[in-house]
Amino acid sequence: MGEKLLSAQEVADYLGVPLATLYQWRTNGTAPRAVKVGRYIRFRKADLESWCERNPDAAERQRHQVQHARKVPQHRGQRGGQKPRGDVAHDRPPAA
Repeated sequence: MGEKLLSAQEVADYLGVPLATLYQWRTNGTAPRAVKVGRYIRFRKADLESWCERNPDAAERQRHQVQHARKVPQHRGQRGGQKPRGDVAHDRPPAA
């Protein structure tokens, strides 16, 4: 029998990145090579080590991008840092 295949969570832990980052890398086509086992993805240790040699700073770049993205100020309850529009009922002047 061959070597044990690693789960996505094991690979994320090994690389020190969130599981969501590993899935994002797969979507972008930049993740380590994986195999499908039913509905699951699994990784060969040799493929993971090879990927690490080719991408020595990938995990560090991703951590920097995530930290930088978190520093962008946003108003509570708004997307993309937009300020409230002022059309909420309690923001309107009293009716005459």
